[in-house]
Amino acid sequence: MNRRFLSILLYCILSIQCLYSQPTVLKKINDYNIENKDFVDTIPIEFIHNRIFFPVTINGNVYRFVLDTGSANCTLFNENIALTLRCDTIGRNEIQDANNIKKIVPIINLPDLMVGKIHFKNIRAATLNTQLERAQCFDFDGLIGTNILKDKILKIDIRKKIIILTDRKNYFNNESGVILSLEVHNNCIPYFDILPVSKCKDRVFLDTGNPAFYVMNNQYYNKIKMKNIQVPIADKCSGNLYAGMWGTGKDTTSIKLQLDDVVLGNLTIHNVKTVVYSYVVSSIGSDILNSGSLTLDYIHKKLIFIPYQNSDTIVSQYDFPPFCLIPENGKVKVRMIWKKSEAYRQGLRIGFTINSVNGLSIQDVCDFMRQWNNLKGNITMECLDLKNNPVTFHLVK
Repeated sequence: MNRRFLSILLYCILSIQCLYSQPTVLKKINDYNIENKDFVDTIPIEFIHNRIFFPVTINGNVYRFVLDTGSANCTLFNENIALTLRCDTIGRNEIQDANNIKKIVPIINLPDLMVGKIHFKNIRAATLNTQLERAQCFDFDGLIGTNILKDKILKIDIRKKIIILTDRKNYFNNESGVILSLEVHNNCIPYFDILPVSKCKDRVFLDTGNPAFYVMNNQYYNKIKMKNIQVPIADKCSGNLYAGMWGTGKDTTSIKLQLDDVVLGNLTIHNVKTVVYSYVVSSIGSDILNSGSLTLDYIHKKLIFIPYQNSDTIVSQYDFPPFCLIPENGKVKVRMIWKKSEAYRQGLRIGFTINSVNGLSIQDVCDFMRQWNNLKGNITMECLDLKNNPVTFHLVK
């Protein structure tokens, strides 16, 4: 069983698509002020289960945020924070989640926000009163999106556990590595080209809110099929592969592909596993940060990736979790399972309820994640099947 099993929910709940559709609102989220000039700031981070966590100070209060380059804007996951901060609401707008479900949410003005020593004024943020499990289980308050990167350069180095943010246009001029041209959509989201298969480009965006190495959208998959390019199907699953901000999507059949060589510029990545999605754009996720430092240069419109190992090839270690869970009527249930997984071979199915892991009671999804994190080796998982009969699974973590 996958060693990164704790990312079951973090993977199954993909980043929301916080892209505003109205030009006037889009202009507002980029129309902020910054007090610092000619600055270089090094900010300590935590990199936990392929997520970048760091402190953000808003109106003098310190909160825990995630850096999400797949989102154009800042987002608060609890409307009560906005009430506590007494922030002005400047309007409402539509936000779409990963399941293509849309809702109208308030947009507020944060008059005073600090990332490290960098002082932002009048940052606009969406406020989402959500019970999203990833925020609950990992105790964070919101995310910082790419609108703060306008006219700046960001470097992420998870080995050193830092990010560096600067407005000095020549600060990283002496760095060499894999350099890709960057196209910025909606003034914020960073896009570039990769070669998942030979001679067939895929336009992807960098999404540090997605813990996988690479996810492929259905449009690109259909494109390579039309070109008669054969890509091995590594596995299939049925059920609901992921939950969005506003809930789970419809049950579908999904496929996992095995890509032998994915090419980024002059860098080759071996052993890349990807899943085909219907509603999301193809993206390179935060798992790439385990293999090297990455710089987003919004001034010169380029991306620089420097492998930690001095090589023109890297090997992806990421695999998708064998099953996904969902809270339902006070219980924790399986909502998706890959058919070639050990759990499936032993009989675990969609709709089964997980009662305990190694004798430790499971009360909710977060409880499962906390319990699983402390376990190694042989795992005994006690469940109820669809007829509420007890069934036990013996797995290895």
